Amino acid sequence: MMAVVWGQGRWEAVGSVAELDALLGGLAALMPEPQVVGMYTPRFLEPGFRPGTPSTLPSLQLGLGHPVRGFLYWTGPTGSLGYEPELPPWPVGVERIEFDYGGEPIACGPKLACVTPGAVRDAALEYAVTGVRPTRVRWRDS
Repeated sequence: MMAVVWGQGRWEAVGSVAELDALLGGLAALMPEPQVVGMYTPRFLEPGFRPGTPSTLPSLQLGLGHPVRGFLYWTGPTGSLGYEPELPPWPVGVERIEFDYGGEPIACGPKLACVTPGAVRDAALEYAVTGVRPTRVRWRDS
């Protein structure tokens, strides 16, 4: 089971990879703008658990909803940013992509939004199965 969080306090518990895949597809299609989506282990669902406390378990943050770029941020013991070494060129005429993080914009340029939407989705599904940092992309310290 995973807890998937987006927007201003919206979340859903998903119990299977198929449910997660359907949820991510629906969110990407329905969001008016790219958003940050957090994936947390079942501990997130425990009463009193706070994702920002020192005891936080690893999670995966997704930049979801842009047609050509996204991001992956791993919040394990050391934060790391996912990237694809052979990424298509940055979109022409786009200085940065803003992802909504609970009402606050996060501006991402080529060094942060450095994965394709397909890689975001694949990494999310892998994390749901394994509970560890996905191997679908490479990682660098943030």
